[in-house]
Formats: sequence, C-alpha cells, structure tokens
Amino acid sequence: MWRDSAEQFAQEHRISLAQARHFQCTAEHLVARQDGGKDAKGNIAAACKRCNQLRHQRRSAPAPNRYQEHVQRRLNQGGWHALPAKARLIRSEVPNLPV
Repeated sequence: MWRDSAEQFAQEHRISLAQARHFQCTAEHLVARQDGGKDAKGNIAAACKRCNQLRHQRRSAPAPNRYQEHVQRRLNQGGWHALPAKARLIRSEVPNLPV
C-alpha cells in the first residue's frame, strides 16, 4: 500500500497508475462508524482503498476476520486486483486483526 505517492508506488511495482490507486492506504473501521464504531486504535486497521470500499458496499458488511479470509482466498487464487505478470508485488503473511 502507499500513502504519499501513487506514481512512485506504480513505478516501483511496475503497475499502471490506475492500478496503483486501488492500493492507497486507508483507515478501515473494523466496526463501521455508522454501526457505532469509534475512531479508536483497536477499531482501525490499515486497508487498501478497494478493500475498504468493497467491504462496506455489501448489504451487511462481514465481520473483519471473515472479510480478511475472503480477501486472502481471492489473493491466493490470483484474484482481487488485476495485475500484470510483470508486477513486483509480493503477497505477505496475513496479519491477525484485533477484534
């Protein structure tokens, strides 16, 4: 994920600027503010812009750990973000989310 420069991220990972924009770092509220979630350290995790938006566009947002499993399954199958074969993005170990 990137916080300051989509252009630099795209260049470093050999992806297009449009693709890089999906990887902007956002604050994911594990319990959405609309559902009473607070802007507290234990309720916020870093998430790419796409993941953050898609989780909350569902009829009912899945629990953070369930959505994390869903995303990880898609990544392991080569899905989620459409990246060219030349992209140098490395999938890292799955972090444990506080719940």
